[in-house]
Amino acid sequence: MAKKSIILFSGFIIAILVSLSIHIVMLQVIGVQYPDNSGVPLIPRLLNKWLSILALFIFYYLAKDKLSKKSIIIQSIIVFLLYSMLKEVLIRANLMEGVVTTSWIFPFIKAGPQLLGYLILAFALVISNFFIKKKWQLFMVSILITCLFQFIVEPMLNSLFAPIIASYSHLAHEAIYELPYGWHVLVPAYLTFAEPVIAAFVIVYYIWDNIAGKAWQKVVSIGILICLIKGALFPLFLFTPYLKLKFTSAVASEIQFTLEFLALGILTSAFWAWSQKK
Repeated sequence: MAKKSIILFSGFIIAILVSLSIHIVMLQVIGVQYPDNSGVPLIPRLLNKWLSILALFIFYYLAKDKLSKKSIIIQSIIVFLLYSMLKEVLIRANLMEGVVTTSWIFPFIKAGPQLLGYLILAFALVISNFFIKKKWQLFMVSILITCLFQFIVEPMLNSLFAPIIASYSHLAHEAIYELPYGWHVLVPAYLTFAEPVIAAFVIVYYIWDNIAGKAWQKVVSIGILICLIKGALFPLFLFTPYLKLKFTSAVASEIQFTLEFLALGILTSAFWAWSQKK
């Protein structure tokens, strides 16, 4: 038991350092630009959102044996927490915006509609799985839920929260720190990256036994699944043509997050596999 704990804790630290360092080195040392996806049309963005939600459905399908022992509310909360943490929007993104701008409260207020949307999504996912009997139904339901959230739920939540966010907009600040960031930004960046790493380990715990194949095949499969849930795998292919950069610069801009979360998924699952042998 002690050896397993040591392996998992080592994997936790290494996953934080290696995964985030891919992004940090590409951004600050190599000079790769942060991707500006504001010009990406609706269809590629919608397709990437669907792939993320589909991957979340696949996670739940694989984790159902363990999750179904809990109440619907607890299941929904677990799915919500894992999705929000892997997306880095529960704490990390808001806290890091506070670090860079010194506007500590406003980022959390601004995140309200997104987090509530993720909670509704988690509940809808758990409930819908009672009606999914075949794999093709999983695909169809995930498409339906993606469209409902894109065109109905998210606009309603944004509209609902708009007056609240506007009333606190005076708390927003412009960034006071610019690239390259110093230790006062990098230290909290590494510390808060614990959020997606914890989520990744919990995901591995829930699905490891239900993935077919040898250990290395499971590691690769989980790495891809975690990258998909994050929504970081396909922007490399879907968003790159729309970035206002040269092709090689656009690829480098998008691939930094693809590599970051592939590394995160592979490292967490690899250390989990190692711990199971002890």
